[in-house]
Amino acid sequence: MFVLVDAQERCLLERRPPTGLWGGLWNPPERSVECEAEELLSELGMTRSNIRHQHALPAFRHTFTHFHLDIEPLRIDVATPTVSVADHDRFRWYGNGENEPLGLSAVAVRLLALVQSTLVLT
Repeated sequence: MFVLVDAQERCLLERRPPTGLWGGLWNPPERSVECEAEELLSELGMTRSNIRHQHALPAFRHTFTHFHLDIEPLRIDVATPTVSVADHDRFRWYGNGENEPLGLSAVAVRLLALVQSTLVLT
């Protein structure tokens, strides 16, 4: 999972498809393990120059009823997010203290709490 954080300490969330795992819930962008950060940034209309800092967050295992999901989150602090993502119905920036309730997966709640507990990187 990619945990993109902007200068206002908001995290980028992506709405999952309505059916399937975490159907309709909001999560940090999840891509295959082969996906590089630059590939996701390109998908979002950003480039490597948007990155202020990046580092791996602690990996953890999320257990479902019949299987485990090993999550290796990568935090990417971005200097300037793209405008097109800001008001997209599939992506949104979400910050601490947002008034609008969102359906978040348990993994998203855990990662958002982890971001809030880490130092702001400059």
